[in-house]
Amino acid sequence: MVVGHVFSKAHKEISENISLRSQIKLELFCCHLINRIFEKEYRREIFVHYFDWLKAEAKDRKFAFATFRDWIKIENSDKLVQTVELMNEKFYKKK
Repeated sequence: MVVGHVFSKAHKEISENISLRSQIKLELFCCHLINRIFEKEYRREIFVHYFDWLKAEAKDRKFAFATFRDWIKIENSDKLVQTVELMNEKFYKKK
C-alpha cells in the first residue's frame, strides 16, 4: 500500500524530470516485486528446494537470507532454474 502511494506520488509530482521519475518508479517496482516474492505465504510454495536443503542439512527451517544466500551459492543450476520458473508461474503468467 505504501509502495503504491509513493509510486503514484512520483508519477504525479515529478513531471519536470522524466528520467528521475522513471528511476524512482523502477526502484519502487523492484522493491514491490522483492517484497511480494519473499512474502511468508509464498515462501514454501516457491522455494521448495531451499526448504528441502534446510531439512537435509538439519538447519533451522525458518527462512533466513543468510542461509538462502548460502543455498544459492551451492545449489545446482537445475533446481535454481526450477525455482525461477515457480516464481514466474506465480507472479508473472496470466491465468
